[in-house]
Amino acid sequence: MFVRLLYLAGLAVGVTSLVALLGGSFWAFDLMSHFRVQYFVLLLLSGASLFALKQRRQSAVLASFALFNAVLISPAFFGTGSHQVAAGESAPLRLMSINLLSSSNGNDSVRLEIESKNPQIVVFLEVNSWWQSELDGFLSSTYPYSQAQPREDNFGMTIFSKIPWSELQVLDLGGDQVPSMLATFDNDGKPFHMLAVHFFPPMGKNGTRRRDEAFKQLPSAIADLPFETMVVGDLNATPWCYPFRRLLTESKLLDSTTGFGLQPTWPTDLKLMSIPIDHCLHTPGVRIVHREVGADVGSDHWPLLVDFQL
Repeated sequence: MFVRLLYLAGLAVGVTSLVALLGGSFWAFDLMSHFRVQYFVLLLLSGASLFALKQRRQSAVLASFALFNAVLISPAFFGTGSHQVAAGESAPLRLMSINLLSSSNGNDSVRLEIESKNPQIVVFLEVNSWWQSELDGFLSSTYPYSQAQPREDNFGMTIFSKIPWSELQVLDLGGDQVPSMLATFDNDGKPFHMLAVHFFPPMGKNGTRRRDEAFKQLPSAIADLPFETMVVGDLNATPWCYPFRRLLTESKLLDSTTGFGLQPTWPTDLKLMSIPIDHCLHTPGVRIVHREVGADVGSDHWPLLVDFQL
């Protein structure tokens, strides 16, 4: 009886992981796509258990499902991400994205993380008026360039920078008046664009539609930009979901995760269920030399830190 239940449970996980490929046809299927790592671990454990119990055929079935999920995960480990600073190119710059959690008041931990990592550019998400006042208090002296769009919901945004920008536009990618910021940085003769975004969470059919509309509009927003481009922020999507994969295909953007391993960013309080939903995407002329998830800053997200060259 135990063997049968174990096999059926593993089979249900495997079938779910296949159904998740149909995310483009139904929003609930797309929700299933975010847990590839968890599917792989569960299938590997259940398959190994059945093998130990001498259930070779059932073990092989679950192993095939595990392999399928492993293939989808593998680019994070075996892709062609760059890990070395290239001589003759611009000096590396450090970019950090922090989803603050609007209800949190952990300003000391945020300040310490920024002082420790010392990024040139910081993108803050979920910035309300209280957070904006706190950030201005401890960053304005060291980050002379800033642009703020605080809101009392979860979609306020602020950029702080040590390097100047020549232009900054506030965009509405999803048509919901949620701000995204497109900045063009001077960078000593090697200019680049950075688009900071925060998409709606796919909570139900309506939330998924609003998120996916922003995904659809993003390629056209950056299509005619003259310089190398980075897109950073909380996309509320993992690399395995349908709109994310479609975005990479349509925009020719690259995922900075490639070659740097799995780096889940949310939620901080359920580590076994954590998934990567905070991202940095970039055009081919950007070299990612380092990428990591930062320390706990009192939010439900871990910060994302990226070092890059042009």
